[in-house]
Amino acid sequence: MSNDNASAGFVPGGNPGTADGRGLVDMAALAADHESLNTSLSMRREAPPVMPIPYNLPVRSADDPPDQPSINPSSVAVVEPSAFVPEQGIEPSVTASFSAIEYNGSIPPDTHGAAGPEHLIAVHNGTVRVYNHSGAVLSTVSLDAFWATVASGSGTFDPKVLYDQLADRWIMTACDDRRVATSGLLIGVSQTANPTGNWITYKVAITGQDLPWVDYPSIGVNGKWIVVQANVFVEDTFARSHVYVFDKADLYGSGPGRFTWFALESSLGGTQVPAVIEDPAIEVMYLLQNWNGNLNGRGYLRPYLILGGVGSERLVPGTYFSVADTWDSRPPGGEDFAPQLGVPQRIQVNDARIQNVVVPRRQNEGQYHTLYAVHTVLLPAGGSPTRSAIQWWRIASSVVEIDVEEFGRIDDPTGAISRAFPSIAVTSFGGILVGYSSFSASQFPSANYAFRTWDDPPNAPLVERVLKLGEGPYNNSSSGRNRWGDYSSAVREPSSINTNIWIIQEYSRPAQGAGETSGRWGTWWGRISFLEIG
Repeated sequence: MSNDNASAGFVPGGNPGTADGRGLVDMAALAADHESLNTSLSMRREAPPVMPIPYNLPVRSADDPPDQPSINPSSVAVVEPSAFVPEQGIEPSVTASFSAIEYNGSIPPDTHGAAGPEHLIAVHNGTVRVYNHSGAVLSTVSLDAFWATVASGSGTFDPKVLYDQLADRWIMTACDDRRVATSGLLIGVSQTANPTGNWITYKVAITGQDLPWVDYPSIGVNGKWIVVQANVFVEDTFARSHVYVFDKADLYGSGPGRFTWFALESSLGGTQVPAVIEDPAIEVMYLLQNWNGNLNGRGYLRPYLILGGVGSERLVPGTYFSVADTWDSRPPGGEDFAPQLGVPQRIQVNDARIQNVVVPRRQNEGQYHTLYAVHTVLLPAGGSPTRSAIQWWRIASSVVEIDVEEFGRIDDPTGAISRAFPSIAVTSFGGILVGYSSFSASQFPSANYAFRTWDDPPNAPLVERVLKLGEGPYNNSSSGRNRWGDYSSAVREPSSINTNIWIIQEYSRPAQGAGETSGRWGTWWGRISFLEIG
């Protein structure tokens, strides 16, 4: 990817840094003292915390890319509601399905999870929980208790977790202290492959004369780095994006927490999402950003690259790429948007930021790397969308150039169904699975997934299935927004077979009473197993 069109506001020089705080977490001890250490569920339900609204990032316009030739524009593979029948292959089966974390008073839950060879971890606002693959709960601690040795005490939020298949370790990130000067980015790594054991945690302070605070981290990993991007706000106004490139060996070795960080000014927007790179041969890091979904009849994304050695990293902006299908980046005014059964109160779907990026193993040929990405989009473009849809990409990059190989949507053109908060995972042979939430006036909010088998042809539509039906209307609009999301997780299970994908998704539980605090969310684990021949 060339950087010929690098925008003003890009800061190419990295700044060396070391964590401002370092701590040790004994998960077994925390879990044993869970009731005394954690804030009780009853207390949380009396005064549920509402997390910052993440959708108020700038939509790029002033620094838009110039018109450019089409880059292999693929036709959109639209999944019609009546056409959910696989054309080829054997449909994957749900081989495990069980409840994850239920309503703990936090709004929204910010559902995320990771799968290792023997364990699962679910992280939500308020709760961290470890399971085995059969669904037995092995450990539960509060999110605040997990980060207590490095956090400042005003509250932790926006957690995400990864299993690093290249090193057999677990990684977690979160934010500390919203809207105050003690705000910081948190990162922790397990000391062994067992997540119920000890973790080393770190805090990176977010400092500046403008009293910034950090929100909505996105996390990726490759063979040498753990990369976290976070959006920085001053009061409630987006100020800039920070990208932290952590020395993975230093963190895994319980070092001081060395990193290189980059500041990208507000003109570049935020949520540049780093990839989870499963191939140990790939030494670069990719980041991907929703740029402008509707410019002169095209929709644009922007890639970035992290290059160089540990301690001498460079962050390089890539060339925009586009397709001849447009989208809006948010509902008009950021309004509650998605319908639901039984009540007029609609539900937030947030915006079109990229949700996750993965570079799977055995998907790369020669010098090309294959990136898969997914996000929510608002359709049709033009300022009056009727529904939200899932948009996914398969992108080939040779570092110096990039090409869109596939571009598809999970969409209902009638506008009856909205879908949001997706995550994508890929099997070793190319089976695709996307997990997300589904909304319509004929059902309560449900946890869904869509798939394509490894032997389906390119551009074949994904087939939709329900993982967990919603059980009641959802209304938690006391803050003025009926918050859902803000994300979900789909991950490949690391094993010698590599055909299982775990998803953790949000659905609605039965309401408690009525009105603007009656909604109850739940989250659900599912393992979808593909039959693949290699």
